[in-house]
Amino acid sequence: MKTSITENKNIYFLSIIVLLIIWKTASFAYNNEALLPSPESVIISMINLLQSADFIKVLCFTLLRGFAGFILSLIIGSILGTWAGINLYVEKFLTPLLSVIKSTPFMSVILLSLLWLGSEKTPIFAGFLVSFPIIYTNMLQGTRSIDKSLIEMARVYGIDRLHILKDIFFPSTAPFLFAGIASAFSIGWKVTVGAEVLSQPKYAIGTSLWESKIFIEVEILLAWTIYTILISSLIEIFIKIIEKKAIRWKHEI
Repeated sequence: MKTSITENKNIYFLSIIVLLIIWKTASFAYNNEALLPSPESVIISMINLLQSADFIKVLCFTLLRGFAGFILSLIIGSILGTWAGINLYVEKFLTPLLSVIKSTPFMSVILLSLLWLGSEKTPIFAGFLVSFPIIYTNMLQGTRSIDKSLIEMARVYGIDRLHILKDIFFPSTAPFLFAGIASAFSIGWKVTVGAEVLSQPKYAIGTSLWESKIFIEVEILLAWTIYTILISSLIEIFIKIIEKKAIRWKHEI
């Protein structure tokens, strides 16, 4: 097991090194630092951004918007997904709504949200709207996967609802829920930053990306892009750690 983990890490770092070599080669061949800066130029820009006065504000406000949209989708999606999994009529009632959400172009959603909600709330709403169907669908499938005979047996033996939730419902739905959480946050995070590019709130990664594009500061644009990717990767790792602790039994089988 330890050998396999070490090999995976080595492959991961090798992949990063290969990407950096390709990037450096392309930058050298293109021979235009203004449009395709070298990796070292972008790293210097990342350090400069880290030392800038507004860096923490930009980071925190974007994270706040990302988490606000995600948590809303987690709460509402979990409740409605569970309800739909139990009640077929609820699923049928919500199916058209899910179809509309999935089919509507997100540019239309963002532009309408700007008119209705303003620049600060638009990224939150966009993040929620893209994450909600994922959480809902996963909880629906998780609820449907529960062995009904176990619940009936628990009721026959007089086991209370709290223990049914803890010992039957949660173990059955948790793998589906955490798979949805990982996917929903990853997509929601990208949409939130994308919505910030259009809505341009005062402190936002998306606003910083747009300003970098306007002033043709490609190295800063790439620096913010890398920070966005790093944040998403760190949060995904954190989600996986929580998943392993929450459903430890699954990994011990």
